[in-house]
Amino acid sequence: MTWGFCCPGHGASHGLGAATSGPLGNPVSGEYTTLSHVDTATGKRDVRRLVELFTMLKRAGAEAGITYAALDIARYLSD
Repeated sequence: MTWGFCCPGHGASHGLGAATSGPLGNPVSGEYTTLSHVDTATGKRDVRRLVELFTMLKRAGAEAGITYAALDIARYLSD
């Protein structure tokens, strides 16, 4: 099973529900600002809590996650 993130509004999520065989992880709209903050020392957004949230959703059976934080999470995971 692959795990993917997509940014709402960029067309990547169009038809995603039909393309997956399992549930999607789609938290409520305020998760990006509520669960992350900008580190004043580095200027980067700290997304560790969001990574934990989407890890939890994956463990619960979600095959994909839809979030505005997709790019920030991908950058965090690639570091």
